[in-house]
Amino acid sequence: MVKVFYGEIMVGEVTTNRSISVDEALKLIGFDEQAFISAHGFDDIDYNEFTLDYDSSVKVERIEFMENFPNQDEAYAILTDGQRFAFAWGSKYPYEEEVPTQDIKDGESGIEWHDSEDAARAAMNQAMKAWEVQG
Repeated sequence: MVKVFYGEIMVGEVTTNRSISVDEALKLIGFDEQAFISAHGFDDIDYNEFTLDYDSSVKVERIEFMENFPNQDEAYAILTDGQRFAFAWGSKYPYEEEVPTQDIKDGESGIEWHDSEDAARAAMNQAMKAWEVQG
């Protein structure tokens, strides 16, 4: 599995058993440049910002889990791999036992790694406060 990123934004995933180029990966996921630019509010994109991540993942343990928050079937969680700590949100990463080793700030579901539990909790608290302001 290869994940395609534009900066910290995960663009898509490709299943392969060999190394591929960024151009090849973008073609395989059916990347639509104009739709991507529009969806993320960019004026343009720099193709040098695309990277590939060859299935770098780690098993994690949940330290804190807030189910059905901020919406039904979503969660906020503090996770650890035994060395680092992560704030995970959405319908995907808080529920998984194995997560990506790099940040994925995909809006709807993501994970943000920190060097300390306090920093991960601060990120979660900031996200919770943002929901309070919206609500």
